[in-house]
Amino acid sequence: MGRVGSCFDSAVAEAFNSTVKVESGGILPTEPGEVMHQGEDLGRWVRSVRLGWDNLTTAQQWLCEHVLGIEPAGEDEMPTPRRTQAAKWAMNFEAARQFFEREGHLRVPRKHVERIVGEDQAEREVRLGAWISNQRSRTATLPPERAEQLSAIGMRWA
Repeated sequence: MGRVGSCFDSAVAEAFNSTVKVESGGILPTEPGEVMHQGEDLGRWVRSVRLGWDNLTTAQQWLCEHVLGIEPAGEDEMPTPRRTQAAKWAMNFEAARQFFEREGHLRVPRKHVERIVGEDQAEREVRLGAWISNQRSRTATLPPERAEQLSAIGMRWA
């Protein structure tokens, strides 16, 4: 497997495999915190390899699969993708619109938390008072279309 200068020499993989066998009783850890070796969390490494399988080279995938017995993570194991900044802004704007429709103004107390139902039908808590205050303080850098959206639902800018 190894060629000159290759860090994926099978001897390295075999040494790692024997370390895992000694440290974990022959079972490769799958969760962080299960096995620590020389300050490294082997379970965390295994999880990152499984979740980032597509980022590995073909040689790395082969070594992980055939030497270490690591399989790629299934669809049900993949973490939910993070929300984009645009999606977060839209969620906060929806909370502001809901508050305005209910109260008739956007004089939101700084510590107010608004509960909204998201696109996934899950209830979320939005720190609306802080968000409104931040939008007011960022007036100069706020994109014009967002400022227009907020003005349309009664935002006071001063």
